[in-house]
Order: sequence, then C-alpha cells, then structure tokens
Amino acid sequence: MNIKAGEYKLVIGANSTQKTFDVNGNLVHIKDGSFEAWREYDSNGKLIHGKNSDGYESWFDYDTNRHVIHRKDSDGYEVWYDNEGNEIPKPE
Repeated sequence: MNIKAGEYKLVIGANSTQKTFDVNGNLVHIKDGSFEAWREYDSNGKLIHGKNSDGYESWFDYDTNRHVIHRKDSDGYEVWYDNEGNEIPKPE
C-alpha cells in the first residue's frame, strides 16, 4: 500500500476515525472519538515513542540491525530482547 502524507478520515456508520501519516507512510496520529494516540519514528522508520490520550506512553530502542532490544512504558514495565526477539534479563 502506498500512502501519501496527510490526514485521512474513515467513517463507518456513526463512528469516525481520523488517521495522519508522515511522508514515509508511518501512522503518526489517530483520533477515534475522544481517544487519541501519537507515534514517533526514527530515521529508519522504527517506532521509538508512542503515547495516548489516556496518559500511557511507551519507548523502544533498537540495535544497529534495527531489531528492538529494549522497551519500557509509563506503567513501569521494562523488558530487554535478544537478536531473535526473545525476552532476556537486563544486560549488565
């Protein structure tokens, strides 16, 4: 799918969802009723930060091969991953 940057509105029945994409086709904002979410990406198009209107946030770190190696969120959850995406103990 080739998505151009800009805002799109999806209406199904009485519900309306607005989605905004960046120039790379990444979803950067969504609004669905009173709920909103925002996403930030690095130069490789990988998600590095997300937050929503409920106050929840999450952050992601990647290695040089673009594999996620660390994730943490605003609830205090934090996890590390090996090169195959398996959870591992916190590196020393």
